[in-house]
Amino acid sequence: MAAAGPAMPSEDGTLSTVIVYPKTSPQSEGTADLVHHLRADVAPDLERDTGAGILVGGATAASQDFADTVHRRARRHDPGEWERTKDHSLAVREGLAATGKVITAAGAIMQLLGKRAWWLPAPLARRLPKVSLERPAGHLTG
Repeated sequence: MAAAGPAMPSEDGTLSTVIVYPKTSPQSEGTADLVHHLRADVAPDLERDTGAGILVGGATAASQDFADTVHRRARRHDPGEWERTKDHSLAVREGLAATGKVITAAGAIMQLLGKRAWWLPAPLARRLPKVSLERPAGHLTG
């Protein structure tokens, strides 16, 4: 860890945030190791010593959580490739390729269906609020 900022308490004092700056880039293995170390080694000791709940979050931690999840799922869904190569990146690439095919197919199906892709049963359509993402034609802002 390169540095940690001071604890910044919330207005009501029930929560504090500490920003931690790793020595390594967000995508490096060292940063992943730091996130794991904070969660596995540092947070439990602080919780025990202070009685406070400790969460390690933020964009880098969230990205690491996503990478860890993809890694676990790739190993679970493609154990043969994992055992053969021990290369999780290959399994991840295969998983992403399959996901890309599904997304492409869904987009193509929605394009073919046109407005029918957004059809709702009449009773449900009557109960839902009417929401528009665009201003009505001729509506001027003041």
